[in-house]
Amino acid sequence: PWNKCRVRSKELAKANPAHVAIPLGAALIPAIESARPFNFRKDEFSIESVVELKRKMGSLVVLLFFLGGLLTFHLYQKEHMQAQKYREVKKQVQTVFLSTFPETTRIVKGQELVQMKQKMREERIRLAWIKKGEQGDTVLAVLKELTKSMAQFSDLYLESFSLDGREVEIEGSAMNFETVDKLKAALQGSTMFTSVKLGGAKTTRQERKVKFLMKLEKK
Repeated sequence: PWNKCRVRSKELAKANPAHVAIPLGAALIPAIESARPFNFRKDEFSIESVVELKRKMGSLVVLLFFLGGLLTFHLYQKEHMQAQKYREVKKQVQTVFLSTFPETTRIVKGQELVQMKQKMREERIRLAWIKKGEQGDTVLAVLKELTKSMAQFSDLYLESFSLDGREVEIEGSAMNFETVDKLKAALQGSTMFTSVKLGGAKTTRQERKVKFLMKLEKK
């Protein structure tokens, strides 16, 4: 059989067959049923000594401590960032609240949103009359007609307005009685009102203005 064996492109007889005797025997062992195969990885994962075991356990403990510290730092940083973001949002809510309702003098800490909702609810109730309509003429239509008549007087101020069915009542102030008379005449010329009556007019000492009350009736 050695005549047909070649080693690195050389005949086995010329390459000294003794050099390949051991590898050849190892390769032929599986062909023998009673022979035990070689286990070249027998001691690959075995622990060499107790010292080696302690060293590996120490490394594992250090690694666990490191992971625990890293997790703790991550949770602390996340909590800190969330708290900072909450403070920023809270500050923005306070800014919007005060800019929307500048008359507010006191804000309860932690109740900014509750106070804002309460204020908005009060404003909706106070301005609910704008959405009401009476006999085909909306409140906005009446206000538009009043504004049209009052726009020509720069010293005239409307302080109160009420609408009850066909009855309209306005209160305001002017610099003198002449302006009040001119306003009455302008409203009488409107096609929306059938009656315009002056309910009262008087001069205030402190403001030096004429306070007046007018009662109108729609068609």
